[in-house]
Amino acid sequence: MDSHNKSKLTGRPYSQYELFLEDEKQQLRPLPERRFDIKYQSFATVMQNGHLQLSHDKNYYSVPYQYIKKKIKILYTSSTVEIYYKYNRITMHGRNYKPYVYTTITEHLAIIHQLVAGWSASRFID
Repeated sequence: MDSHNKSKLTGRPYSQYELFLEDEKQQLRPLPERRFDIKYQSFATVMQNGHLQLSHDKNYYSVPYQYIKKKIKILYTSSTVEIYYKYNRITMHGRNYKPYVYTTITEHLAIIHQLVAGWSASRFID
């Protein structure tokens, strides 16, 4: 490869390597410190409980209750789940790989659901 790059181009007095040193080398910048994450795309409809399912992981993520029954676009990487409606990001979650788990932000729930979310067996026993 090195001999190929340093050989003169056909009909030119310079090689690819010399062209690189003259034109391109000063344009190079260091690589970013953070590794690039590939984004995957999915679509879902928000369920009545204010969550949507990321079918790849079989996991449920909360969405603000105003978007119930709306078609939503999901962009996800190895670490995050971003949820969009009409090109506007409405929420973002850390990705959870455990299947059939609900990842919920309490502020996304309707007022009635927020009240009920705090209920537990010990509350009823008390």
